Amino acid sequence: MHAFAFLLLGIDSLIAATAIGPLVTGRSRYALATWFGIADGAGFVIGAMTGWHATAVLSTLTAPTTMGLYGGYLLLAAVLSRRFPRRWPVWVLPVVLSLDNFSYGLSGRLGAGAVLHQAIPQATASGLLALAGLLASARWAGTRPRTVGMLAGGGLLAGALLLLI
Repeated sequence: MHAFAFLLLGIDSLIAATAIGPLVTGRSRYALATWFGIADGAGFVIGAMTGWHATAVLSTLTAPTTMGLYGGYLLLAAVLSRRFPRRWPVWVLPVVLSLDNFSYGLSGRLGAGAVLHQAIPQATASGLLALAGLLASARWAGTRPRTVGMLAGGGLLAGALLLLI
């Protein structure tokens, strides 16, 4: 693994966590950041241990598509309702966004020791990047529901576009 590849594999966690930060409050931020790390580390380990090979399209399009769909939902909910949008999808995002790590694990045959040697930095970087994003956008958590929905939805759509570029 290239010295900084684990940072590149965790950048989607930073982008998504920054966008959804206003939807997450209190200690849930730390739990969600941990979940981002666990999902990315587990995605890599599962991909490396399956022995399958997949195309890069799987990981290239899944994260932006998921972020775009959830971002569109948040924007629509913010425009049509004065209540907070559903928050449970923020807990699904880390799993879906771990598909890039899963795909990276599929790219080579590694022994169990090498897999863990690479999975730990990936999980740590992803969790810390997610926590940085969640904390950076935490100040908007106390704003009106419509504003929170628009911030999170717009952020996810912008993040989806960044991942496609």
